[in-house]
Amino acid sequence: MIAEFSVKNYYSIKEEITLSMVASKDKEYIKNTTKILEDKEIRLLKTVVIYGANGSGKSNLFKAMRFFKYFIRNSSKNYTVGDEIPINAFKFNTKTINQPSMFEIIYFSNNKRYRYGFEASKEKVVSEWLYIMYTNRESKIFYREDKKPIEFGDKISGTKRYINEQKTVRENALLLSVMVQNGDEGEAKEVAKYINNITIISGLRGYTGSKTVELLNTQQYQKEKENIIEIMKSVSFGLDNLSLDISKVEEEALKSLLENLPEKQRKRINESLIKSEKKGYLEKISVNTEHKVFNEQKEFVGYESLDFRYESDGTKRFFELLGPVIDAIKNGKVLLVDEIESSLHLYLLETIIKMFHYDYQNPTSQLIFTTHCIPLLSSELFRRDQIWLMEKNIYGASSIKSLVEFKIRKDLSFEKNYRLGKFGAIPFIKELELYGDIDEQ
Repeated sequence: MIAEFSVKNYYSIKEEITLSMVASKDKEYIKNTTKILEDKEIRLLKTVVIYGANGSGKSNLFKAMRFFKYFIRNSSKNYTVGDEIPINAFKFNTKTINQPSMFEIIYFSNNKRYRYGFEASKEKVVSEWLYIMYTNRESKIFYREDKKPIEFGDKISGTKRYINEQKTVRENALLLSVMVQNGDEGEAKEVAKYINNITIISGLRGYTGSKTVELLNTQQYQKEKENIIEIMKSVSFGLDNLSLDISKVEEEALKSLLENLPEKQRKRINESLIKSEKKGYLEKISVNTEHKVFNEQKEFVGYESLDFRYESDGTKRFFELLGPVIDAIKNGKVLLVDEIESSLHLYLLETIIKMFHYDYQNPTSQLIFTTHCIPLLSSELFRRDQIWLMEKNIYGASSIKSLVEFKIRKDLSFEKNYRLGKFGAIPFIKELELYGDIDEQ
């Protein structure tokens, strides 16, 4: 489970900010937390919600996590000497624009505390570190700083001499990525695997629901398939079943399709082709829903199959999120969703959140999301330490703070006082001179 994620000098984030999932000592809604170590009173939050005005930097925090994950996965294999690192430093300050960006994650896994991070500019990785707490003291796995020899801890043996002598780590690549690429089976692989398993979804970029389709289409996920169908039926979408229509895509038709698609979509389809190598061809999978059909006497006469494209946006959005949600809960993963309320009713949002709060079989899953859905604050779902507020100052720099930092009564209405601006993180709109007098219309 993630304990903290910190970022500095990235997009609108100028000074270092930290999103903490560490629960306060408050005993309210204890089900929303998980005790992470048996011998210590450390509890982590299962969900966190981030509020803020448009342009406050909420999405930039998620971009930071997305880049963090991307660079760990790709810096060793997809970059060559001289390639530019896609860093976007804070641009509205003459000093920070030439300084490196910083990213760090602290998380718990297998009764150990991991702390991994790096600083990087467009030209190179400036520093990188990995520490693990096995008992009560942090142990250094490695520390790297610019062109100095890499410092390795006692937990790594043959790798350190080879890497330092052969100088196998490029300036624009992460040591962690290089170690994994070279077949490291130790802690480096565990860290890379954990971070790679973090799922990040935007509510506005047309997520395809591929994880949900995968769970429906793979034999080993029979239980998950049943869960998806049962949940979709239970939330009053009017459907009675889900089915998949699988067809082979001919090579010529695929070639014609790829020619007319943007590069990102071509890449995604080509990745699907690689996944289908065992069969030797690409499969097109369409989702269909079944609905009851009635006659004029309101008597049930059968079912009608409907292409999923014709379902409502809310139905499609909930379906798309359901796969990642179930995957995270079943496997103890972390799910980040930006603008989670997109096309969803308040009650569906509450359903998703409660699935994490009431997950007792695998309580290490976490949901971190941004939203503008203010009524959620009155749904009695959250502790104060689960509610985070992001805003931007007059110099264009974003900051973040938890509601627990405000000295407020527990029985205070979060929604009412947020609307009144007592916590900040809302848009302040200047009076506008409208075209004509509204009262005269």
